[in-house]
Amino acid sequence: MNIKSKYFDFYDFKVEQFLLRTIPLEDNSRVKLKSLPYSIDFDVLMKNDPEQSNNKHLEFVIRIKIQINPEKKPGYFISAIFISFFRLRNFRKLNKDIINQYIIFTALPMSINSIRMQISAMTSRGIYGEYFLPPVDLQALLQSHGK
Repeated sequence: MNIKSKYFDFYDFKVEQFLLRTIPLEDNSRVKLKSLPYSIDFDVLMKNDPEQSNNKHLEFVIRIKIQINPEKKPGYFISAIFISFFRLRNFRKLNKDIINQYIIFTALPMSINSIRMQISAMTSRGIYGEYFLPPVDLQALLQSHGK
């Protein structure tokens, strides 16, 4: 995957850890899952580009948990860590507001969409069928992260 804009590249996405458990129904019936509670946390790491001093690398480390299930209700339990890799070109020419806008309005949503597709693919053959991560409230996520 390589998506480029004037100052910004999304050049890699990695599944660092993925744990999927299925909590089955007691009988053999099938049920379609509507929504499962989830939590998301993330860190942004910024590193210098060893090849070009004008560029910076951003790594989004995103941790997600879906349905921590103390009641043993049927469904999926997912615990995963994903890393998205971005490059900011001509970093010294960008002011802090533009960098923050890239992170909040481009990098974070692109990372979450990649996660949504991975979870969908990993659950597509499960007994409850494909699970789509519901829309994430970015404002609430950023506020809970202290941004």
